Amino acid sequence: MKKLWIIPLILLISLGVAWHFRWEYQASKTDDEYVFRWKLDRWTNKRWIEVYAVSSKQLTAIDVPANIDLTAPEKITKLKDKEWEIRNRWTVYWKIAVGICFLWLVASLVYPQIKNKEQNPG
Repeated sequence: MKKLWIIPLILLISLGVAWHFRWEYQASKTDDEYVFRWKLDRWTNKRWIEVYAVSSKQLTAIDVPANIDLTAPEKITKLKDKEWEIRNRWTVYWKIAVGICFLWLVASLVYPQIKNKEQNPG
């Protein structure tokens, strides 16, 4: 019996490891009102800043690209949208790859059983 399910299983494990190691947290800084955490997206090689507002009763967080001027709001939206598009595109590629591998794994486990039932009815 061929063990075709091993290949998609290995790919799924590899994709899980890739997701786990996507972000590298590099530094953090605390202000009176905010906490800043710099991180590197290893898939796109772009730096991001997580900004947490700690002064409010509610924890608020946003991600912004690290290469923008936070004092110019009109530039933030335009550049952030472009960087988000690139970042999200890679996330979508990853999700598609996981979906394909999962379907491949299920098909490689189910198809031989269906084939055996057809060859040996009863």
